[in-house]
Amino acid sequence: MSKKVELLKDIVATISVMVKLGVEGEVLDTQTNLIAFLSEAGFTTTSGKPLTQMNFRYMFGSCTHEEIREILSEFSAQHAYDLIASMTHQRSNDAAASLIG
Repeated sequence: MSKKVELLKDIVATISVMVKLGVEGEVLDTQTNLIAFLSEAGFTTTSGKPLTQMNFRYMFGSCTHEEIREILSEFSAQHAYDLIASMTHQRSNDAAASLIG
């Protein structure tokens, strides 16, 4: 497993736990808040640089469909679509379509 996939799995797992516990609050309201939270929690890029909106978007945007499926394999389909939607500010249906096709 690549370092990128491993990192993104950790990010998705963190967000998933927050959602399941109902403590996501303003963290998932904007990508800026999400990046700030992840940075505060100690997440960095695979090369150890601070997370920014640009490199966060790049990490997700550079994933292949297979990598996305691997990252989200531990979650129910709808929950996975909702996570991607909240992280990329897409509607849930748009996120689902991007995973499928």
